Amino acid sequence: MKHAIIFGGSGGIGQAILNHLVKQYPDIKIIAPLRNASNQPRIPQPQTVDFIDWDPTNEQSLIDGLAPYSDQPFDLCLSAIGALQNEAHVPEKKLAQLNIDHFLWSYECNALSHAMILKHIAPKMNKKEPSIMGFLSARVGSIGDNQLGGWYSYRAAKAALNMIIKTAAIEMKRFNKHLSIIGIHPGTVDTHLSKPFQSHVPEHKLFTPDQSVRYIFDNIIDKVTVENSGQVFAWDGEKIPE
Repeated sequence: MKHAIIFGGSGGIGQAILNHLVKQYPDIKIIAPLRNASNQPRIPQPQTVDFIDWDPTNEQSLIDGLAPYSDQPFDLCLSAIGALQNEAHVPEKKLAQLNIDHFLWSYECNALSHAMILKHIAPKMNKKEPSIMGFLSARVGSIGDNQLGGWYSYRAAKAALNMIIKTAAIEMKRFNKHLSIIGIHPGTVDTHLSKPFQSHVPEHKLFTPDQSVRYIFDNIIDKVTVENSGQVFAWDGEKIPE
């Protein structure tokens, strides 16, 4: 693996991905778009990573940030962005709590931002050798696996992301026979996103970011093939129902 682009590198899982890549691939070159490129996470071999400014709400910012790398094909693209709640709203437990602003905010964070990454990065993926685009989704985005209800906007946004992944995978088969586009459920990871909801998670099912990333690479990234493009996988390699 020679070239990668990692979105969300300042978050818990994103930073663990960067750490994993620079340790496993000493000669790799990584581009890491961040909301604030001056707020760089600490990683080993920082010279292997180019941090660039990126505003997920401004499509042009990604175009501008990638301009110096226009001739560089990527072997790996991972998007570790997303959000469950903000200061104004928490996940809805019932219909009465639905709020249009929060719903739209959740779609922007968890679906639309990923879609724009697909739009601009998929054409830049390696066409001569196997390449992978992976997007952090969630098991709660599965319609077939929904047994508990609740979390309306987050579930809907992740379900939308899964559909975007599936649709893009179908389209890109016509242009890049080596590209796999997949969704990834990282498990329940001890990060800011899951912190308010960890009390009912068994200790052995609450992963550190480093644990989750090891599982993601060992069970998904290192095993996926183009036949799996469009599918969503859990951290242990299990395919998640649509």
